[in-house]
Amino acid sequence: MATRVMTLGPRHLAKVARPVERVPRVSHLTKLTEADRLDLADRLVSQLNGGQFWVFAYGSLIWKPEFEHVEARRGTVHGWRRSFCLRILDWRATPDQPGLMLALQRGGACAGVAGCQRKILAARCCGC
Repeated sequence: MATRVMTLGPRHLAKVARPVERVPRVSHLTKLTEADRLDLADRLVSQLNGGQFWVFAYGSLIWKPEFEHVEARRGTVHGWRRSFCLRILDWRATPDQPGLMLALQRGGACAGVAGCQRKILAARCCGC
């Protein structure tokens, strides 16, 4: 039996494409200014008392981390589980067709990778 190579091309995408007008939304969140971000980084570093800063990653952050780390360890967080509990209205969803995204929710356990960050918020350093 011959091996068949599957391809996903423009013809296939045209069958499922759904053009969506991106409507700017007003967020209830306030973006941090650079000064606020640096202040937050300073407060985090001061709470470390020379210790290390670890970030627990699960899902796509495991294979595509958004931060540099100097060490990574496999681990499990007990008391939290992955769940489609984060409601989204943009990116992969719209106000007319809201979506759910994975986030951590109380209960159960979640396996992942903990990464020790050298740079906190890409601005301040700790002792990793």
